Amino acid sequence: MIINEKEIVQLAVSKLEMVLSELKTCELQEKEKYIIKSNELFKDTAKSQLLTNFNYDKDRYVYLIRYLATEDTSDKIKKAFEDFSSKNTPKIKGITFNLPRYNEEHTSKYLYVGTSKKLKNRIKQHLGLSSSKQTYSLHLIYWFPKQIDLGITIIKVSSENKMVFESIEQAYWDNYEPLFGKRSGL
Repeated sequence: MIINEKEIVQLAVSKLEMVLSELKTCELQEKEKYIIKSNELFKDTAKSQLLTNFNYDKDRYVYLIRYLATEDTSDKIKKAFEDFSSKNTPKIKGITFNLPRYNEEHTSKYLYVGTSKKLKNRIKQHLGLSSSKQTYSLHLIYWFPKQIDLGITIIKVSSENKMVFESIEQAYWDNYEPLFGKRSGL
């Protein structure tokens, strides 16, 4: 079978045009804004109550995690992460935390931008309330400064197309330049 390069390119262009068309009509709806007080995050009795409102597991959502402080505390957060990261060596049966990429050049109040179909589980991983240490996430309870509150924004995208979602996530990432994580694979 001989591959016709023009047909392949045209097929790729058609796919991208479909995604672009869907992006132009896509709607973003902010579903919730959560504030997690630092004393709630680090108090054992409150941990089980933190995630009672994150029941968005049927659809895919974009989520934004940021710190809430009146002054710039990004240096304090970066220092805490660097300290934790440097000590993140195998301790029990070779298990370490899989931590997200650290974007040293960013100074944003946003910690992470992501998408998920299982939002409650993903937020649990980022907060450090999941038993899994192998998933790349923030694992905040293990290193985040205790005097800083968090904000989590949940955004519904009116499309099921994965490329549309990744484009929206990437646009949020480019706009907010989070301290951790990476751009989508587009």
